[in-house]
Amino acid sequence: MAQNWTFWTADCPLPAHCFRLEKTNARVTDPNNTALQVLGGEQRTDGFELGLAGEVLPAWDVSLTYAYLDGKILKSTTTATGQVSGLLKSLQGMTSVNVPKHSGVAWTSYHLTDNWELGGGVFYATERYADSVNEAVLPGYARVDAVLAYHQKHYDVQLNVFNLGNTVYYESGQQNSALPGVPVSGQVTVNFKY
Repeated sequence: MAQNWTFWTADCPLPAHCFRLEKTNARVTDPNNTALQVLGGEQRTDGFELGLAGEVLPAWDVSLTYAYLDGKILKSTTTATGQVSGLLKSLQGMTSVNVPKHSGVAWTSYHLTDNWELGGGVFYATERYADSVNEAVLPGYARVDAVLAYHQKHYDVQLNVFNLGNTVYYESGQQNSALPGVPVSGQVTVNFKY
């Protein structure tokens, strides 16, 4: 048995992209044997993405993106005990794990000269559930990154600095654990062009 995905998309007002993602035969815990998984769940995510990008002034670029996601478990034979409440709950009707309702990026860059570029931006995501019964919550966050680049005809040198404020945040989570985001860090990249 295979998992099936259906992706539906439509034109939206404004510069947006609306979609519905449906997953049938999702893996769920076997109600007769919790050590096994069976294909029998249904999940759906409705949402839209909005993006704007352009040159505000000569040499000054700005881009803004926003995503709204509404992920739900429509059908599940699985139940789980909440780590917070201690109650046995059905997964049906719960919000999908690790799906922030709102997320986006605001980024800007400025060409100081023909060769030098400076930029930065904010990445954000609202809170999301780390467990399937919607009790463990990963907090929302905003992370600031920056870039300094030197451009030449045949190569580019770029310094990226991630998480300038050393914000503590979590990329994703599970019932009993969470994956922390990257602390303040840097990366130098050299690209060659032929």
